[in-house]
Amino acid sequence: CVPPKSIEKSRARRRKRLLTSLRYVSLCINSNASFAGRYRIGPLLGEGGGGRTFHARDELRGADVAIKIVGGDDRSTRDALVREFASLRALRHPHLVEVLDFGVGRFEDGDVTYLAMRAVLGATLEVYARGRRFADALAPLADAVAALGALHVAGTRHGDFKPSNVIVD
Repeated sequence: CVPPKSIEKSRARRRKRLLTSLRYVSLCINSNASFAGRYRIGPLLGEGGGGRTFHARDELRGADVAIKIVGGDDRSTRDALVREFASLRALRHPHLVEVLDFGVGRFEDGDVTYLAMRAVLGATLEVYARGRRFADALAPLADAVAALGALHVAGTRHGDFKPSNVIVD
C-alpha cells in the first residue's frame, strides 16, 4: 500500500520540524555559554546556502536579535565576509534590517563568521502574498526592491533575493 502524496508530505513536514527541534535542543544544551561573548543562541529561524539564522538574545543590549552564522573554512573567506559585513553595518535604509554586530566566533565545532541583525517579526513576503491580490502585495514588494537597490548602490550584491528571504513587518 502506497500512502497518498498528502500523507507523505505531511510526514516530511513533521520530520523536518522534529529535526529542527532536535537541532534547537542540541544548540541549547551546547550553548550554556554565550556565543561571541554576548549572544544566547535560540531557535533556528532559517537555513540556506548562505548559512543558518538563529533567534538569539543579545545579553549586552538586552535585546532580541537574529544571528546569521556562516561557515568559512579558511581565513581568507572569513576575512572577506567580515569586510562585507562591515560595509553592511554602515548601510542605512528604512527597508533594510539593521546590522548590529559582526565578527568571528566559535560555534559548534569550529570558527564561524557571524552577523547580528535587529530581529524583525513578521511573515515572509512569500507567506504574506499568498492568497492576496497582486495589488495588495505590491507595496512590500516595492519596499524590498528599493532596499535591494540601496544594496547595489553601496556596491553590495544580495545573492539570494527571493520572497522567502523578505520579511514583511
